Amino acid sequence: MRAFSALHPSVLLVYFLSVLLLTMFAENPVLRGIALLGGVLCAVLSAPTGGKRKTLRTTLPFLLIVALCNPLFVHEGVTVLFWLGDTPFTLEALLYGVSLALTLAAVILWCGVYNRAVSSDKLLFLFGKAAPRLTMTLCMALRFLPQLLRQLRAADRAQTALGMQTAADRKGRIRGKLRVLSSVLSISLENAMETAASMQARGHVLPGRTHFALYRFTLRDGVLLTTILLLTAAVLAGFISGEAAYAFYPRLTALPATPAAVCTYVAFFALSLLPALLEVVERGKWKFFVSKI
Repeated sequence: MRAFSALHPSVLLVYFLSVLLLTMFAENPVLRGIALLGGVLCAVLSAPTGGKRKTLRTTLPFLLIVALCNPLFVHEGVTVLFWLGDTPFTLEALLYGVSLALTLAAVILWCGVYNRAVSSDKLLFLFGKAAPRLTMTLCMALRFLPQLLRQLRAADRAQTALGMQTAADRKGRIRGKLRVLSSVLSISLENAMETAASMQARGHVLPGRTHFALYRFTLRDGVLLTTILLLTAAVLAGFISGEAAYAFYPRLTALPATPAAVCTYVAFFALSLLPALLEVVERGKWKFFVSKI
């Protein structure tokens, strides 16, 4: 999502904090479904095809386990579907597990969108002055973890091509994998030490230092930040007033459909789909300008 990622880092930070916190603390299934819908749309627009398939393969089994395991450990609820020995399997616990799985899926998708929209240089721009050491550590971790995985795969393929991973016994294969891991960890630690020494030589932690940044807070950023804050305030008002409250235990309550609850749904829907809307508008403008050439 180039249009959304091009916003000022502070706008991105406020947006993702708002969406993630509201998603995690929302008990209403409608709000959780809206958060999942927004996360899916943003992930589809921002992730490559292979990344989408990998996320589905690794996330869906975990979500199914969460949804099915909740009624096995939580026995609250008055609607008993069946008994597992002396343990009741209730409808309320099952639906709460499904709702919790939707929340986890939405949080995972939004965190993936965050990783693609907020790069390490944006984090360094936001927190470089307030906490330079912590910010540099986080940026190095975000950089070196993917780099470590790539180096592991490359070193493993190189060892296999050289015939050093063809041991017949299990112990020999384990020793080969450990040798690859040891060499890659040594390289990564050496790179981290060189980066730390380089940043210290450049005066990264010196007080009063200046830094160059390409980010400028424009009128568009101000309008979007105001919109994000207003939508977040509207959703929080629905939370605080209890108009959008929902309970699974001991009995399922009716979904709130009052005007205040509907306003809360609409505000959260607009907030969740804001990045996708910006991306669709920018792509439409691009196609329109290309057609005029």
